[in-house]
Amino acid sequence: MLLVSSFAIAAVLLGAAAAPASAATYNSSVTIHARLCPTGGPTHDIFTDCHPHPASPGTAYKINGHGSKTINGSGNLTFSGLGFATRTITQTAGYEPNEFLKVRAFCGADGGTAVEVPVSSSSAEPRAHFSFFLGVNSHVTCDVYFIPESGQ
Repeated sequence: MLLVSSFAIAAVLLGAAAAPASAATYNSSVTIHARLCPTGGPTHDIFTDCHPHPASPGTAYKINGHGSKTINGSGNLTFSGLGFATRTITQTAGYEPNEFLKVRAFCGADGGTAVEVPVSSSSAEPRAHFSFFLGVNSHVTCDVYFIPESGQ
């Protein structure tokens, strides 16, 4: 129930509206900005403190069964040619959340305000993943922040 509610909230906050199946197109896209916050951060604002710092090379993600893609030198990647649907982004390589590394994600559609989406991982599915609804002809950008703890 909580998971369904989270999807519904995310769909509303991202301004997504479902279109009839007959209107299905494959013009939507998802861009990921993977970032590594300084240790102990953020101290001011997560975007200001962390966004200038790309995640490590080799960090990769997949989306709903599509092949895995690795971030570029700027920490970004884009999945394009997507249809509307609930989309799950799964990290396939790079830093994994643990007791000393937290992961947070914020997604916004079509230049709108980004909202935090829950990032999950468990012993059954240790890879960090999060979901949202991708609308027709929508372009969603998700900032994914790796937040290391000091470990002290």
